[in-house]
Amino acid sequence: MVIDKGVIRYLFRFFQFYRKNKHKKIILLKSAHPYNASMYSWGDYHFACDLGVGLASTGDFATFVVPFEYWNIDCVNNRADLSLVISGVRKATIHPANPHYLYVISHPEILSEDYVKQFQHVFCASEHLTDLLSEQAHSVSYLPQFTNEERFYPCVEANSDFSNQVIFIGNTRNTYRDVVKICVEARIPVVVYGKGWEQYIPATLIKGDYVDNNQLRYFYSNAAIVLNDHWPEMREQGFISNRVFDVCACNGFIISDHISALEKIYSGAVTTYTSEEDLVQKINYFLNHPQERKALAAKARQVTLQSHTNKAVASEILRVIGA
Repeated sequence: MVIDKGVIRYLFRFFQFYRKNKHKKIILLKSAHPYNASMYSWGDYHFACDLGVGLASTGDFATFVVPFEYWNIDCVNNRADLSLVISGVRKATIHPANPHYLYVISHPEILSEDYVKQFQHVFCASEHLTDLLSEQAHSVSYLPQFTNEERFYPCVEANSDFSNQVIFIGNTRNTYRDVVKICVEARIPVVVYGKGWEQYIPATLIKGDYVDNNQLRYFYSNAAIVLNDHWPEMREQGFISNRVFDVCACNGFIISDHISALEKIYSGAVTTYTSEEDLVQKINYFLNHPQERKALAAKARQVTLQSHTNKAVASEILRVIGA
């Protein structure tokens, strides 16, 4: 008989958690990330952790993040009051022990009418997709992504290495991402952090293949411009990357590809581009107008902290589920 040591470690962690929190309502946050060392590079994992902090901030709830391998373990599900599935690259199997809710933040291609109808309610980070799902799900509402203001906050350093720099943080996923490609071709000295860039850009532009999530605020707070883009399918559906909210919470200045939902939320406080020429022009302009950058960043931070934090989102989730 082969004993899966990963399962043993996971169950040990869960029962430690349960003994400490069994007097509270238990929410399982089921995320598509795996249970191994690579989970720290998954945005799903950090999203789940930040949402858990928000949900637990009321004091009445305790949350436990569940990687995909362990979504359906009976002894875990039987001790939970509800499950919130964070939609990622995998579909979840609904465990009958507790009611399940769905938060769609990515990969809309996995959704189907039969799938979404299994959930008590569907939260969706795309307003466009929310309208489409309203014809399929029993209950659905628009709920954009968010930031964790306890982790993303202004952290300006005098004489920072990032001052006056244009930076991009993200992996290639075997694609020469447009926002970086445009900068390189226009000879804008962009600084890049992420995996897979060696095949696309000069090594002198690559400063690292990984940035710890807890260190991102230093980059966002001190860079002159943080660049952001969305995967085409996400942009087409109107999903706003959580990086936008994170940078804004740090009082950083971000330029992103255009999504109409960004304009609705930020009313121009977040700068977007619609073409190669537009991006190059805006980078050059804002590099030479630091006071305008600061003014826009301050407005964007105010909007973010008012409505787009993990605690604000958690409050809306608990309101909908009637907790």
